[in-house]
Amino acid sequence: MPTAEELAQQFHEIYERRAPEFGYETKPETAIPWEEIPAGNANKQLMIAVADDILAAIESEAADLCALINDFDAYLAEIAPYSYGGGSRAKSLRERRAALLKTPSAVEGSV
Repeated sequence: MPTAEELAQQFHEIYERRAPEFGYETKPETAIPWEEIPAGNANKQLMIAVADDILAAIESEAADLCALINDFDAYLAEIAPYSYGGGSRAKSLRERRAALLKTPSAVEGSV
């Protein structure tokens, strides 16, 4: 996941690039490379703060999703003894979940 400053930089660069597509001409003093904007610039600091808030919201949603996945895994473990084939269906579901998430196991750790 990017840092707040990296996200703000991406936003700035994409915004400047795409503004003409929407008939908007940015101010010459803001249409400069990110690196040339002084670190103490209020606009730059605002963009970084907004990006930080966005990342915090994404991380919160990801944590909620991981908790849901962990609950689902616990449910699968609970029903495994009663599942057809000695729990092979529950194991199959856990493996499918892991493959979809491209993680070994959400049960062992979260975000």
